[in-house]
Amino acid sequence: MIIKRQGHRYIDVESGKTLDAWFPEAILEPVRSCLAEKYGVVRGEAFELEIDTEQEGPVSTEDAYLRLHLLSECSVQPNQINLEGLFGVLPNIAWTSAGPVLPETVNRLRSLVSQEHHHLQVSSIDKFPRMSDYVIPAGVRIADADRVRLGACRT
Repeated sequence: MIIKRQGHRYIDVESGKTLDAWFPEAILEPVRSCLAEKYGVVRGEAFELEIDTEQEGPVSTEDAYLRLHLLSECSVQPNQINLEGLFGVLPNIAWTSAGPVLPETVNRLRSLVSQEHHHLQVSSIDKFPRMSDYVIPAGVRIADADRVRLGACRT
């Protein structure tokens, strides 16, 4: 199945590495921002992606995120989509209250956002973000969002 979506990604400014990608269902021009972007640690940009979900597995961070979004939106079932190699294309990310950053950037970001009187919180360091930060599935109750990662789906 060929799927084409518009998204928004955060990229680490120093390394050029894509940190995450967000694929809103109904927004034509996806926009979001965070303090890490304001202080030049990451940059955000809109992009478009087309993937074949049944052929090869994910080949980029953006590709992996689209597949995870599709699962969490219940747009595809787990066995309808090729996830082979997914873990290998995702970088470890520090998921912070100021946006996603590479773990080695957290202390610098902490110093920068203190100028905003912002106490930086790191909710996790993982390859997968909380699902509820990206997708809110209809008809589902989540008691502890920290325990549900993007890519979770109900069957």
